[in-house]
Amino acid sequence: MSSERSTYIIMGIDDPSGGPMEPPLEPRNGGIKRISNYTLHKEYQAKTSDTSSDCYINKIAAGPMVSDDGKFMIGSFFIVEGGRDDVERFYKND
Repeated sequence: MSSERSTYIIMGIDDPSGGPMEPPLEPRNGGIKRISNYTLHKEYQAKTSDTSSDCYINKIAAGPMVSDDGKFMIGSFFIVEGGRDDVERFYKND
């Protein structure tokens, strides 16, 4: 593991090939793949926010990216601080 800490910006754009989930969900609709994995994503994000977890990562900011009209979640955005190996592991495991 890299011990040098840096600040990283991660932008994950959703795969649009599955099309939008119907009917729309609150607060915003998203692609089928996003919505079907949303619960697991939120659980993982909670685990990585727990300072006692072995997969903790310091999140400076995080949230969904939305379409221009604000109706659809189209990806995720994170600003995190950590060693490069830890940051890559965080991103790949989400």
